[in-house]
Amino acid sequence: MTGRARFVQQSLSHSAPHQTEPVPSNGDQKINPDGTYTTSALFEVVAPYTPGSLRVEAWAPGIISLEVAPQRTGVSMEGNGDIREDHASKTVMSPFGKYAIIVQTRTAVNIDIRYAFDQ
Repeated sequence: MTGRARFVQQSLSHSAPHQTEPVPSNGDQKINPDGTYTTSALFEVVAPYTPGSLRVEAWAPGIISLEVAPQRTGVSMEGNGDIREDHASKTVMSPFGKYAIIVQTRTAVNIDIRYAFDQ
């Protein structure tokens, strides 16, 4: 079974047209030597100005970890994050450019990726 990342927009900001755009190599999944699975997806923050923060959530049974990694050099600051049995979240402060979302799960599952911008 192959997992896929599906992007669902949940924008907290109605005044600014922030959005993300999936990048073509979206939702690649591989099995790890320890039997867990890693699913990765790329996306890009597209906005007329830098949002205050971006909260990313990954929803699936058996989530072990979530990483939101900028695909550029330079400083990147993270805010609060959380991991539960059925979901994980991370907050990226002042997001811009391309990011990789990397989710590790116990089994091969479809992962629902949700995001929300805040001013």
